[in-house]
Amino acid sequence: MALREGLGLAPRHPARRRRPRSAALASGAAAALLLLQGCASGGAYDYTPAGMRREIARRLPRADAASIAVPFEIDEATAERATQILRGVAPGTEPLDALVASLSDPAGFGLHYEWATTGTASETLAHGGGNCLSLSSTLVGIARAVGFQARYLEVIVAEPRWRTDGDLAVQADHVAAIVDSGSRRLAVDFSGQLGRARSMRIIDDFEALAHYYNNRGYELLHRAESAGGAIPWQEAARNFELATRIDPRHVRAWNNLGVARARLGDDAGARRAYETALGIEAGNQSAHLNLVVLYLRAGDLAKAAEHLEAARQLDPRNPQIPRLTKSLAQGAGAGGPGS
Repeated sequence: MALREGLGLAPRHPARRRRPRSAALASGAAAALLLLQGCASGGAYDYTPAGMRREIARRLPRADAASIAVPFEIDEATAERATQILRGVAPGTEPLDALVASLSDPAGFGLHYEWATTGTASETLAHGGGNCLSLSSTLVGIARAVGFQARYLEVIVAEPRWRTDGDLAVQADHVAAIVDSGSRRLAVDFSGQLGRARSMRIIDDFEALAHYYNNRGYELLHRAESAGGAIPWQEAARNFELATRIDPRHVRAWNNLGVARARLGDDAGARRAYETALGIEAGNQSAHLNLVVLYLRAGDLAKAAEHLEAARQLDPRNPQIPRLTKSLAQGAGAGGPGS
C-alpha cells in the first residue's frame, strides 16, 4: 500500500462473502500515500514454517525469530480438515477446484473477504475472513499441507485506484495465489483484480512476509483513525521498518516508512526512506510526491518542482498533482518561505 504524508485512511469495506476467482500513503500538506500491498522475484519458494523461521533467524540475527509471523502457517487440525475435504471429492472432480471452493463454502472453511484485515492463515481461519493477502496465505498454507505446490502472486493493476481518508491518499495493490496440484495449475484471486492486471509475478515467501508487516503497519493507522484515537505512528513505523529489513527492496514499505518518519518529525529520515524507494524503483510516483511535500515544507521550491514534474510524467491523472501544483505556485508567488 502506498501512503503519502498526511493521514487519510480508507474506509473498511463491509464484510461480504466472495467466492475466490480463478484466473500508498502520503504526508503533510498533501495527502499521504501508503503503498500496501503484495517480474519474478529471486530467492527460495515453498518454505515450511520451521524452515521459514530458521531463515528469519539467519536474515535478522538481532530479531526475535519466534515473534515474527509466518503468514501461511496452519495447525495440524486444519491440515487434516483439508485432507478430509480432498478425500471426499466426487469422481471426476478436480481436487484443486474442490479445495479452492472449500475456502468460501460454509460447509468447508467458510471464509469471506474483508479489505482492511491482514492476518496470518491461523488468524484468518479463526476470524472467518481477511483481505487478499490473508486469504492467499490461508490457501498457500492449506495447499502445501496437502502436497500441492503453492506460491504467492503479486498483481499490479492497469489503473491503480486511490482512496482518500482525511489527509492520506491510499493505494492498495493486490496479492493472489497460484497453486499446482500436478494435474491442474490455477491462479486464485479473492477480490476480482486479475481482470484488471497490467502484470503479475510470483513472489517468494519473504516478499510476502514483508507485505504482511507493511499492511499491518497501515492497519494500525486505519483502526486508530476509524476509532478517533491517537494515531500510533511510532508503532506503524516499526512495522514498516521490519518489512524493509525482511525485504530490503520492498519499495512500498520504504515509502510508508518515510510517511511515518515525517509524521514523527524526522524529515531527514523520511527523505532517506523516500530516496531509498526511488533508488530501487525510479518510477515510484508516491515517493516522488511525498518528496514534493517535504521540499515544499523545507522551502526548496526547485527540488519540489523537480519531483512534481517527475510524478506528472509518470501519471498526470493522479489527483494529488493539481493540489501540489497549486501549493508550489503559491510558494513561488509568495517568494518562498520567509518572504
